[in-house]
This record gives sequence, C-alpha cells and structure tokens, in this order.
Amino acid sequence: MINAYNDGPAEPGAEPLGPFYELETSSPALPLASGQTGEHIQTTFHFEGGAESLDSLAHKVLGVSLAQIESALK
Repeated sequence: MINAYNDGPAEPGAEPLGPFYELETSSPALPLASGQTGEHIQTTFHFEGGAESLDSLAHKVLGVSLAQIESALK
C-alpha cells in the first residue's frame, strides 16, 4: 500500500507547513498466527542536483518534468 500526502492548509485560511509531497508505504495486513512474523522493507531515496539533472531523472522515473512537479506544489 502506498499513502500519499500533499501538504495544504490545516483549515481554511491557515498557512500550510510548507510545499512538500510525501509518499510512504505501509506493510500489508497479514493474518499472522501466534508466533508468525512478517517483514516489510521500505527504501527512501533523496536526490540533489542541478535542475537539468533532476529534470532528466523526473522524466525517467516519474514520467513528468521538473516544471510539472514544481507547478503542482504551488
């Protein structure tokens, strides 16, 4: 499961915490018997670089341009 959160005002007229987009994963709901275990692995990647490099990465990984991402966060 993937949860997505796009920051916005907590209530009408309130200031948002800041422009960000958060993706998080949750482990599956496993019907485990007593003594059984499950495993969930999440990997986080943080990329830094110039606009040209990040734009290329955004196109390859997300299928959108950096400008589209920036526009969506305004």
